Amino acid sequence: METKEKITEYAELYKAILKEVGDESPGIALTIIQEIGKDRRCREIRETQMPRQQRATYKQIAFLRDLGISFDEKAITKRDASVLIEQAKAQQSQEV
Repeated sequence: METKEKITEYAELYKAILKEVGDESPGIALTIIQEIGKDRRCREIRETQMPRQQRATYKQIAFLRDLGISFDEKAITKRDASVLIEQAKAQQSQEV
């Protein structure tokens, strides 16, 4: 997005927020704009710097099958598989 477009977008957003919070509260409107900007930057950083969710490993999938846990084999990620395995282990240790 070009700088002029960003300025226009933020100016329109500021006006909308100012209308919502009241014209006598420009400081509040400005603070909200700043927080929105921070949220956008954080989201952009997460999207560009964080690794994409990787598909569960073959070993994780095999172990989940052995445990009898149902899951979507095409969509399960390493993290999701890890959580399911840990939950199953915790449940098994409570049953003993």
